[in-house]
Amino acid sequence: MRHWFLLCWGLCFLGPNIPAHGQSSNGFVKFGSLQELLDTHQREFLEERMQTTPQQAPWEKGEFVLIAIDGGAGSGKTSTARVIAERNNFAFVSTGEHYRILTRYLAEENISPGNAAALRGALGRLRPTTQFIGNQAHMCLDGTVVPAEELHNGVINTIVADYAQNPTLREFLHDYQRQLPQTAQAVGYAGLVIEGRDMTSAVFPEADLCVFLDADPRTRQLRRKMEGIADDIHARDTKDSPRLQRRDGMLYVDSTELSLDEVVSIIQKEIQKLTVEHH
Repeated sequence: MRHWFLLCWGLCFLGPNIPAHGQSSNGFVKFGSLQELLDTHQREFLEERMQTTPQQAPWEKGEFVLIAIDGGAGSGKTSTARVIAERNNFAFVSTGEHYRILTRYLAEENISPGNAAALRGALGRLRPTTQFIGNQAHMCLDGTVVPAEELHNGVINTIVADYAQNPTLREFLHDYQRQLPQTAQAVGYAGLVIEGRDMTSAVFPEADLCVFLDADPRTRQLRRKMEGIADDIHARDTKDSPRLQRRDGMLYVDSTELSLDEVVSIIQKEIQKLTVEHH
């Protein structure tokens, strides 16, 4: 809860630990709160539309560890990333939440995934910000975190993959996601674990560690059912397949016969190697 605590306080006592942006001549930050600083930082970032290429790390390489985890539905991305982040005191991001938030918003606006012009216009009016609850960074469209139960229901589960296939929506989220390492670093984290499709390919191919989680379809279907998600794993794989790219150099983990602790242990060994290299 350390960083949630920081979000609730102004930055007057933290000036020396925050980047020079927004500081007064005496070193204290002019912004009224850390959240205001993050919101301003993200607005500027999105308006610039990420001038550096995805291959140019926008965070301090060597001082910050970025772990990107990819894989199909039910492969264990979220559970694994959450535990890895907690064990290393890193920030955690589930990008599936981002797609669900936009799906919910666009559905409420009666904008279908195929209405390219309306979708582009709606996204152009959004300025997403980030709020931390514990070590998890949540995307906000109106300054509030959407409750999980509103993002994981039958309606959203059925239509989210259709919206996620829209290239305009994906690029909008990619731009937002690319600045999250800077955001996490700005609030004092030494690393970020971010999971989701496109993370190891389109968004963070240059991450310190790229992980591809896999499991056989039957196992993944059972996991989804245990999570209360009734979608068909084969249909979901068909929709997601263009975005699932396993590359050379990635850490590949087949979790079909592995427990969560065993999967985490495999990844943790690679993180320990990174920590040695960085020091």
